[in-house]
Amino acid sequence: MSIAWKPLVIAPQAEIARRVSTVLGELTPEAAVTRTDYPRMGAGAQAAVESGGNICFLDVASNSEHAQVLIAEISPLLPVVALHHRNDADLILRCLRRGACEYLADLNADAVRAVFERLARARMGSSHPVGAVYCVVPGKPGCGASSLATQLAVQLHTGTSKVLPVDCDPMNGSVAFSSSLRANSISATHCEIGNAWTMTCGTGWW
Repeated sequence: MSIAWKPLVIAPQAEIARRVSTVLGELTPEAAVTRTDYPRMGAGAQAAVESGGNICFLDVASNSEHAQVLIAEISPLLPVVALHHRNDADLILRCLRRGACEYLADLNADAVRAVFERLARARMGSSHPVGAVYCVVPGKPGCGASSLATQLAVQLHTGTSKVLPVDCDPMNGSVAFSSSLRANSISATHCEIGNAWTMTCGTGWW
C-alpha cells in the first residue's frame, strides 16, 4: 500500500522552488502547496496544518536561521525534507538536530523518490529487523582500532545474523587483511565508495 503524498513546499529561493515543483509534478498526483515566503517565526505549525499536507520540503538556503526555527515548528507535525543547493556538513547536522528527516542537495526525481520510499517504509513498518551500527574510532594511528573492529565483527557474527565490516581508513585500514585470515573467509576485496573502503567477504556480509 503506497502513501498518497501531499507536499507542502516552502521555498523563497526561485531556483529551488522551480526544481522541487518540477520533480514533485512527476512523482505526486496531488499538486504541491507552494509558498514562496517563509511563514513568520511561530507560525510554522499553523502553516503546516492549513496546507493539508503530509510532508514538507523546506528551502534552508535562503535564510538558514529562519529555516531552523521552521524545522523545529513543523517537524512534530510533518516529516521535513531540508533543501539546499550544496552539501554543508554543519548545516546538515543542524537541520537533523532540529528535526528534519532528510537533507537533499542534489534535487532530482530519483533522490525524492528514495525519500518517499524511506518515509513510507518507516511509516508502514518494515519486515526487516532493525540493525545496529558500532563505530570504533582510533585515538591515533596504530592503536589497534582495525583489530578491535575485526574482533568485534567476529564476535557479533552468529549463524542467524549478518555483519558488514566497513573500514573507512583509506591509508592504513587493515580490516580486509584481517578478515582474509579467517578460516571461513571466501575472499576479501576492497570496493571504494567515496573515501570509504568497504571490506567485502564473499557477498559482502559475514
